[in-house]
Amino acid sequence: MRVAIVDDERLAVQRLVQILECPDDVEVVGAFTKYTDQLHDFTCLRPDAVFLDIDMPGMNGLEFAAPLRI
Repeated sequence: MRVAIVDDERLAVQRLVQILECPDDVEVVGAFTKYTDQLHDFTCLRPDAVFLDIDMPGMNGLEFAAPLRI
């Protein structure tokens, strides 16, 4: 499974990457601390799942997820 992570806290992103990369069947294709970076790269990354922080400056995770629906 290909996953991406978006969280404004760098330590949270790093820890989630460690947790998710443990199983062999998970590939972290993107880890971002700014949602604007993810929006730009999303079409190229094509993750199966995106882990989003709900409370981010500028846009919350739910608002961010709305246009990502496939």
